[in-house]
Amino acid sequence: MPIGKRGLRFLQFVLDMLYPKQNKIVRLWSSKSLAHKYLSYLTDTARTDRFLTSCIRIKFDAVVNICELSELVPTLSRLVPWQVVPEIAVNLPSTQNMDVKVAVAGEVIAVVDFSPF
Repeated sequence: MPIGKRGLRFLQFVLDMLYPKQNKIVRLWSSKSLAHKYLSYLTDTARTDRFLTSCIRIKFDAVVNICELSELVPTLSRLVPWQVVPEIAVNLPSTQNMDVKVAVAGEVIAVVDFSPF
């Protein structure tokens, strides 16, 4: 992807110094029909029924050390130009076990309207 902005070129330079050939900056697009739900339905595919947003996705390969990356994310976010909204993503192979554990708790609340009207 050619990077058109000087700030994004600098970000790409820094990423290439830290993680050579293990990163990619992708511009994100939003659906014109779902513009009222902006930022909810972003994609990296350009089409005529989509518009270019100010959001980017910084994609890293799965071989990147996730702990190291999590410490660098605040710094990387500061390198992004102020008008650009960054999203950090890691491409995980579909066969990799992520060892995610989820806990769910709920509370039942009954709401009653006692008004005479």
